[in-house]
Amino acid sequence: RSIVEVMERWMMQQFEQQAETLDEEESHMTKAHMARLLSDQGMYEEAMALEEQILAHFKKTLPEHHPNIGLAMSNLAISYRHCERYHQALALHQEALAIFQKSLEPNDRCIGQEYGNMGACYHGLRNASECLRLHKQALQWRRQNLNPDDPAIGMALFSVAAAYAVSSQPE
Repeated sequence: RSIVEVMERWMMQQFEQQAETLDEEESHMTKAHMARLLSDQGMYEEAMALEEQILAHFKKTLPEHHPNIGLAMSNLAISYRHCERYHQALALHQEALAIFQKSLEPNDRCIGQEYGNMGACYHGLRNASECLRLHKQALQWRRQNLNPDDPAIGMALFSVAAAYAVSSQPE
């Protein structure tokens, strides 16, 4: 853990030094990479702080339904989910899905992923019926839009099975 802490401090120092020479877009892309690294390390609170900055920047600088706003919302929502802030995560995933449906092709992967992400929120909220409904919807979307051997279909099948297992357990 101490090695990770030293690396984190070093990375933040490097980021702060580079941020002085980066333009605003490069700075936010660097923040996005940093947030991903922090999230991968389980440092969700730190990742959320960066993701909130990125989302605010995109909302200020991009058109209302730009896909990057949806991606920023989805990334922030995933961090919220890891911190068990399911209601906030669900609202962001729903908003991201609406953006993706307006701005992307109907077969874009982001759409199918958001159905699964919302199902995961309902799983955390212990709403088995909505969890199952959304995971089935994600599976249906993936079967219609992806190659039959795409691993995302297997992941959706697993999520549906897990939702069935949760819904069949007595409360």
